[in-house]
Amino acid sequence: TSPGNFISGGEITSAEIFVIGGGGGGGARAYGAGGGAGGAMLATGVTLAPGTYGVSVGSGGAGGTYPPGQRGSDGGNSIFNPGGPQQRQGTGGGGGGGYDAPSSVGRDGGSGGGGSSRPNSPGGSATQPSAPGPGTDYGNRGGNYGNHPNGWAPAGGGCSGAQGTDTASPELNGGGNGGAGV
Repeated sequence: TSPGNFISGGEITSAEIFVIGGGGGGGARAYGAGGGAGGAMLATGVTLAPGTYGVSVGSGGAGGTYPPGQRGSDGGNSIFNPGGPQQRQGTGGGGGGGYDAPSSVGRDGGSGGGGSSRPNSPGGSATQPSAPGPGTDYGNRGGNYGNHPNGWAPAGGGCSGAQGTDTASPELNGGGNGGAGV
């Protein structure tokens, strides 16, 4: 749960490696969208030789600033054994779209950020998997704000189990739902 080193004095068999990137920040202004969850990877049945394995834990992204109505920033990547033979990565989530153009679209990330409530503002794409190492990857796109008038519920960010919710018809007040986890 914190950066540092994982040290093994002997061989470990059937290890599980689970890494989750930091979540993306939400978009700014009244109609900013939710940030995407960090992408996740689960590797099972891994054999680790004796030695030291670096671990980095991704930070959460910052919320967008107003003025102007900007997107949130992306979360940081969480990596087990960066650059090594057992590297596994959870990619940071994409920032949510801010109301002001051209920042209204969600950013790509492990799971994508949602689109803000400006007409035709798509959510960001999922970029998990994005690193070497076999395992099961989790990440989904952010929700899309389609051809709706300004100012209804912006889209939610994607998550490990499902995409962010697209803006519905008829339109709703409030915020969009994020995706489900696993």
